[in-house]
Amino acid sequence: MTTNSMNLTKTITISDPIATSKKLNLVDKLIMKFINEERDLPIGHLILKISLTMIPLAFLIFMIRSFNIYLAVVYAVFFARFFGPYHLMLHNISHRKLFKNKFSLFNYYPTWFMGIFFGQSPETYYAHHIQMHHFENNLLSDKSSTLKYRRDSFSDCMIYFFRFITIGLWETMLYFIQTKKYKAAFKVFAGEYSYWLFMAAVSYYYLPAGIFLFVTPYIISRAVMIIGNWTQHAFVDVNDPNNCYRNSISCINGKYNHLCFNDGYHISHHLKASRHWSDHPHEIIENKANYIKENAIVFEKIDFLGVWFLLMLKQHKKLAKYFVNLNEKKPKTENQILALFEERLIPISQK
Repeated sequence: MTTNSMNLTKTITISDPIATSKKLNLVDKLIMKFINEERDLPIGHLILKISLTMIPLAFLIFMIRSFNIYLAVVYAVFFARFFGPYHLMLHNISHRKLFKNKFSLFNYYPTWFMGIFFGQSPETYYAHHIQMHHFENNLLSDKSSTLKYRRDSFSDCMIYFFRFITIGLWETMLYFIQTKKYKAAFKVFAGEYSYWLFMAAVSYYYLPAGIFLFVTPYIISRAVMIIGNWTQHAFVDVNDPNNCYRNSISCINGKYNHLCFNDGYHISHHLKASRHWSDHPHEIIENKANYIKENAIVFEKIDFLGVWFLLMLKQHKKLAKYFVNLNEKKPKTENQILALFEERLIPISQK
């Protein structure tokens, strides 16, 4: 996997990763015996890196039974480095199976085992993201929908945050029951509560390790996912909320896309959830006319966290500087960009 430059406009070149063929080394060849696509070698490498560094260190911290601050610092560095990539790996393998059919049991390793070190309870993410969020497309029937909120309001974001933390799980299970997706409801219940029991058991046996290794990542993971969904669907046309060009944003040409499998391309992802992560840069170029027609919001050299911070600070003018004028023949002025922002930030209940 390498990065080739592709022209999006006369003034903007996409530098995010795309798939290109390369000569495979011994490790690559070994990984390819197990996974479906060569394009997913970076995911295979990530699984190996986490498995050979962070996870053994976690076991060491747990087994020593005398909390070592130096080991904890090293572990925290690994956690910070792999936190984003792991979650976006989980996102991608939830949409597209990573392992070949004869090795299908291996799909449980990154979900049921690796996930516990990153605050991800088994099955909950898949059910919520695939079977509800994408199915409902951020409409009001989506229990994590942003439509009812003013998306540049910190107070609204906190209401959204605490709702998700407190009753979000119950709302999700109720959604599955009401839509007769009983298997999904059971998986959410089983995965979430088995994880809580696991955290309680570890904490009872060795409280510092339980809090450090599992409870804290659980809280961090939920917070980051909430902020991510809030920002990915911060700008919504309330007159056409089911339009993926108008209910999502994309962030291009950032380090985040290189670390996290082009996660910035959220419009492209909602247009086709099964699209391979390496195909997103091609999609925005090939589909540019529709992005222009639908007034899609695309930012450059900023990630979702950066967009969230600027929205919370109501720094619309500063955020407008990252706006990509896709239509170079008729670029938007700053006032037009700000007006577009305002139009897309209105809660649906006020319309």
